[in-house]
Amino acid sequence: MPEKVALSHCIESVQPDSLQLKALEKLQSDCAVWLRDYDQSLITDAFKLCLYLNQDDSGDLAANDFRHILHISQVAVREPVTDDETLAATILYSAGAWSRFSTDEIKSVFGGTIAGLLSESVDVISTVSGNKESQKEVGQSDKFSTLLISMASDLRVIAIFLLDRLNLTQSMQKESRELQLAVANENLDHYIPLADRMGWYRIKSELEDVSFGIVDASAYETTAKKRDAYDDREGMSVGEFLDKLENLLARSGYKFIIKERPDYVYTIFRKMTKDNKSVEEIFSEFVVPVILSDSHSAEDCQKAASLLAENFSSNPEKFHDYVNLPKSDGYRAVHISLKTPAGQRADIRIQTETMHRTVIYKSEAERMEDFKDFVKDVLSNPNPDLMDD
Repeated sequence: MPEKVALSHCIESVQPDSLQLKALEKLQSDCAVWLRDYDQSLITDAFKLCLYLNQDDSGDLAANDFRHILHISQVAVREPVTDDETLAATILYSAGAWSRFSTDEIKSVFGGTIAGLLSESVDVISTVSGNKESQKEVGQSDKFSTLLISMASDLRVIAIFLLDRLNLTQSMQKESRELQLAVANENLDHYIPLADRMGWYRIKSELEDVSFGIVDASAYETTAKKRDAYDDREGMSVGEFLDKLENLLARSGYKFIIKERPDYVYTIFRKMTKDNKSVEEIFSEFVVPVILSDSHSAEDCQKAASLLAENFSSNPEKFHDYVNLPKSDGYRAVHISLKTPAGQRADIRIQTETMHRTVIYKSEAERMEDFKDFVKDVLSNPNPDLMDD
């Protein structure tokens, strides 16, 4: 472990290598797309401090720890609750900055908001973790954890808590089988439904996959192999199709993000078992939400749809203009159905960021009320079945 030095000096001393710089550029690129406004230097400083804190005694990087932190950062940036301060606090917590530097030190470099988020996250997470040893019944443990999380004054602390669960679960390869199962089952029974209730679907899906891989490794591996075999057989995966679509839109001057809904293994497994669908049926149709930046107009949504129709095989009968004729709940988007080179049906839904947030994302106040309702539900029900669809 490096000797304790000033936090600012730690950041300044880090010289990322080419691969680390590429990872930082990817994260900054995600921030530019997903965050409305963000401080690039703030994310860079948090990233560099993460690199510093993940060095071993010889100065070499603990690659697995860094890879896991980078992964949860890429998950976090796509959630509506995340801003640049939440992302920085998530990186700093996962890197263990709270155990190396005082709140005042963190505040002096990253500001009071981040220091406060980090301090409250440490309090909530350490209290929940410490309680595990004294809780003998799973139901009691779940209830107590939910009650403790409800103590968070800021919704972003709850998100950091769930991201820490993801980091913990994906870092447990060397832990006992008993401990791995305990954490994974707690995720499936409690924290995944919480993420779903809050509308943090990327966190939910990531937690589902890593927990499923622990609880039933055989089913996970079998399902993943079927997914990969399908991609290989078809010759062009969904990801490759999206690459072509992205390149076309980018070359045409659109600023956008394809909000991918990745084919998570647990989602595929659930569809195969509950809906009795084959992998072929699951992948024969998929949805691609294309979110244009707010620098684009409603008319640009229609122009982008026309561009795709000109360059891919499309089905005119599946075209719907919900931009000019919104749905009853206020939903606005242009829908166009394309046929991929592999013969799959891709339903493209094009809308601006504002259109997307209007229906999909609730306000922070509404989400906090949802969370409080969730807490009441769990505490009032002695045997909650949280995984019911």
